[in-house]
Order: sequence, then C-alpha cells, then structure tokens
Amino acid sequence: MNKKEASRAVATIRMAYPKYYKDMTKEELEGVVNLWAFQFKDMNGTEVLYALQDYISNDVKGFPPVIGQIKDVVYKRHNVNSKSALEAWEDVIKSIRKGGTLKEKYNRLDEVTQRTIGTKEELNEICMASIEYQLPRLKHDFLRRYELNMQKNMEYEKLPSSVKNVIDSIKVKKIDSGKERMIEHEDN
Repeated sequence: MNKKEASRAVATIRMAYPKYYKDMTKEELEGVVNLWAFQFKDMNGTEVLYALQDYISNDVKGFPPVIGQIKDVVYKRHNVNSKSALEAWEDVIKSIRKGGTLKEKYNRLDEVTQRTIGTKEELNEICMASIEYQLPRLKHDFLRRYELNMQKNMEYEKLPSSVKNVIDSIKVKKIDSGKERMIEHEDN
C-alpha cells in the first residue's frame, strides 16, 4: 500500500465514521495516513481497501477499525485454506503409518507441523506411544501447540517487513562449547 492508497483508506474511514474524526487537525490526519502507509506498506493496497470495505460492511458496533482488525481480514483471506490443528495431527499419523525412516516421516510434514512436533526424536515419541495411554495426551499437546504456532505465525506475518527485520536481527548466533544456539530476545 502506498501513501495515496493509505490516504484513500483513511478518507473512507472518515466518511464511514465521521464523528470520530471531526476534530482531527491536518497534522493529526497526516500522521494517521503515514501510520497506515507504514503499517500496510508490504500489502497490496487494493486488498487493504477491500478488507476495509469488508470491515465497514460487517461492522455492527459502530466503531472505526484499528489497523490490526484490517490486517486480520487480509490475513484470513490469504490463509483461508490453512490447515487446522486436527488436520495437521492427521498428517502426522498418516506420515507415521506410511512408514519409512524417522527422517522420511518427519520430512513428509509441512514446516508448521514440523515446528510443532519439534525434533525427529519427538516424532519418534509419537511413533512409539501406546494408543491407549500416551497417544491421547500427545495428541492433545500437539493440538494446543499447533494452535499457538499458528497464532504466533499470524501475528508475525502481520508486521511490516522493517519491523520483522529488526526482530530477526535480535536473534543472534552464539557459540557455546562449539555448538551453535539461537538466543531469542524476550521482553518478558
């Protein structure tokens, strides 16, 4: 989205929700346009404007959208065919049943599912689990972690690329006894 498209988006919001913007100064309005342009700079402007129209059309509360709400609409449109946690679990079971080496079983899974499982050794734990006792617990844990991974991915994907670059640059490689480890900066 460029600045001209951001200006159109803000003008649309002002028309749809006039009472929220009636006392806004020219400088404040320019700031809002700049913020929208920055936040949506990596997105297709037309998609953002359609998402805005979608939000306005379905708004029953009467409040103007915040940036995150519009990003949610765009993100959901892009990920309408995303796998559910249960579908990902079914892929894990299918991969195990298909057989082969542990590496082959692991490599048949998509990236999010692999990240949710963790390592090949953790996949082996699922392979070796007792159907009656351990598998239901492992399934429950997998479903919970998959949902968390999807939420985390969604939040990351909605960030502007410049913010992603800063986050990625905070991740540093550290040599510890000859092994590389990823240390992630956390503000918690």
